[in-house]
Amino acid sequence: MTPSKGWLLEAIAHQGSPEAKKFLAEHLEARLNKNDDKSISSVLRAFETITDQRWIEPGAHDNLYYRARASKAIEWWNKQKTK
Repeated sequence: MTPSKGWLLEAIAHQGSPEAKKFLAEHLEARLNKNDDKSISSVLRAFETITDQRWIEPGAHDNLYYRARASKAIEWWNKQKTK
């Protein structure tokens, strides 16, 4: 069994640097563009950590939910870059 990469993404998020934020935003957008549903929730959680924003509601969700929430997160990120 392969260990989850979520811990690595969270470690990056806890750095809190602008570079780490940019990396996670780009990684999240890449997962969306590649239709890589397996890792979207982990990347989105890490992105929530580093930005101190919340897009995921408590409870069980399907991949479509995580994709929609990730899209909202990327929209938010793009707006932040223009400020």
